[in-house]
Amino acid sequence: MSALLSTMSSVARPVSGGAQGEPRSSLRLLPRALPLPLTLTSDADADADSDADSDADADAGFSVPRTMAVESDDPGRGQMTVDLTGRTVLVTGATSGIGAACAEAFAGAGCRLLLAARRLERLEAMAVRLREEPGVEVATASLDVRDRRSVEACVGGLAPAWSAIDILVNNAGLARGLAPLHEGETDDWEEMIDTNLKGLLWVTRAVLGGMVERGSGHVVNIGSIAGHETYPGGNVYCATKHAVAALNRCLGIDLLGTGVRVSSVDPGMVETEFSLVRFHGDEERARAVYRGLEPLSAGDVAEAVLFCATRPPHANVRELILMPTAQPAAIHIHRRG
Repeated sequence: MSALLSTMSSVARPVSGGAQGEPRSSLRLLPRALPLPLTLTSDADADADSDADSDADADAGFSVPRTMAVESDDPGRGQMTVDLTGRTVLVTGATSGIGAACAEAFAGAGCRLLLAARRLERLEAMAVRLREEPGVEVATASLDVRDRRSVEACVGGLAPAWSAIDILVNNAGLARGLAPLHEGETDDWEEMIDTNLKGLLWVTRAVLGGMVERGSGHVVNIGSIAGHETYPGGNVYCATKHAVAALNRCLGIDLLGTGVRVSSVDPGMVETEFSLVRFHGDEERARAVYRGLEPLSAGDVAEAVLFCATRPPHANVRELILMPTAQPAAIHIHRRG
């Protein structure tokens, strides 16, 4: 019982922002042995997982700095951040917005970057810029996540030096339209379902087997507040993001005992190309979405993704909801003036 109470005590408390403009977040930080609050493993299993994780990090040559001393019998306790130097990170939808910011963040953490997106020219330009930073290795892949065979060929055809993906950031996604369901464009629906849901499935399926085989890895899904709430006209987009939230939770259960973690970072309003894409290039309508408030930046979300990836092996951020201070809920927004 004492071991169980010790494990339960590591669940994080919600964090709220302070000054105006600082984002508020709600995160659920669960020990790896608890993918759901009521799913428990035995003390023996938890100890075995901790030992395996520690050995895996040591074998890979990764340094795990101990930044805070905590009295515990668990060897993973007290490790507040993990050094990601040399880890291989695959980011989908990497040419703009959150994907590009994630690439920057992981480059700054010393990771090797495998960047995938449809716009190859833009992708190559980004890679050239990132390679100017000392020690940053970047490989690129032209990839449309909607094409299952293309995804399988891309991941299956990686050179040996890049095939062991440590962290997958499932960022590729989009919204199309904001019409009531009975007025919606079915082509828009198919694009959202094929990208946000099926594309995420194809990439995760292609990468996950290797992670399980190696006994380590981390999948970070970029979700949305639309996966927890709904709003007028959000019908199909909200449905795809609710599906991502459900998959994220199911994956945690599927991966229990494998050494592979799964997290979801679910932001509210982020000022990127998102609204421009949603409104099919209507710049004025896209600008109006963010008028009168300070939304999140892509960098804010990338910081949250990096936070998830740098937790010590015994801890996993299952879901992190990150909102602008001016947006406490999907449909409640405070606009100045």
